[in-house]
Amino acid sequence: MKKNLVSRFRQTKISNIHHLLVCDALDFESINLCKKLQTQYNDKHITLLIFPRGENEVASKISKMNLALQVAKGEVVGFIDDDIELYENCLFDLVQNLFAHTDTGVVFGLPIAVSQENIWSTINTMFVNTQAFFLYIPLTYLINPFTITGHIYLLKRDMFDEVGGFLEMDNQFHDDNALAVRLMHHGYTCLQTKVTYKVHNYLATMGLLNKQLKRWFMMPRKSILQNATASQQIVTSILSLDFFIPFLALILAITSMSPTTITSFAFILAIFILIDQIHLKYNLKLPFKIQDILLYPFVVCIIPLIVLMTLITPNPHVYWREQKIKLKDKGFFEVVK
Repeated sequence: MKKNLVSRFRQTKISNIHHLLVCDALDFESINLCKKLQTQYNDKHITLLIFPRGENEVASKISKMNLALQVAKGEVVGFIDDDIELYENCLFDLVQNLFAHTDTGVVFGLPIAVSQENIWSTINTMFVNTQAFFLYIPLTYLINPFTITGHIYLLKRDMFDEVGGFLEMDNQFHDDNALAVRLMHHGYTCLQTKVTYKVHNYLATMGLLNKQLKRWFMMPRKSILQNATASQQIVTSILSLDFFIPFLALILAITSMSPTTITSFAFILAIFILIDQIHLKYNLKLPFKIQDILLYPFVVCIIPLIVLMTLITPNPHVYWREQKIKLKDKGFFEVVK
């Protein structure tokens, strides 16, 4: 987390940034780290806020952000997860986009996953940088964004307050989508920018990868897609279909075992690998790693199978922010004891 926080302090193109670091009262490791960084970067305006909570309680993200908002006095407010590392000038570029159009309510960027500590983290990274990334970009050319990628986003404070901020969002799991809905109801737009940032997402086991995939595909069904219009749902669904092409080709090859279907699967897999490698090198500026090629069958075939099973046999229970919750319609949830 240290380098993620340091990346905020190195945003030099904006001179007046008030960094508000919010920690749980029981998260002693993070508190000590933030105190050390306050001392090390004493030329920066850094405030450490401690959110009180009991031994068996889980401090909600909304509660932490609302605590910071009581202190924030800037014209622009931004919210950044602690697993996000910013590239140079990231905040400046986002602010430029925010003020480029008067009707822009919120700006956000594009995630580049970088965790490769083990096989499960690497698979997740490959999935985000290829399959997920190819959904973000085409979508912006066909329809206006109707949700927020919540890793990092910036808003004008007056617009944020006008739409009600995070008021009454404590019982919603997709607070960023709920905020997007509020902004659009007030006539403001959500702007997907070309600004990129790094996401550090370490997954120790396949079980954690499976739980994350379930969250990623179950939560939007209970929030984002329910809040979307019919045209938004149709476009999003159509753009997601290519995700299943290699998996369907594999099923056809296995069931028929004919030279034609096996060759077709190999050809489709090779095309996906080629397109992804060109994208990783020229768009994301990431190095080519020959060992990653061996994981492609898992990324483009096994992950779609996991996703398909999740969608066909939906279970409303997911693990999220240190607790098991039951997903409800329109982004609401209840904690399962």
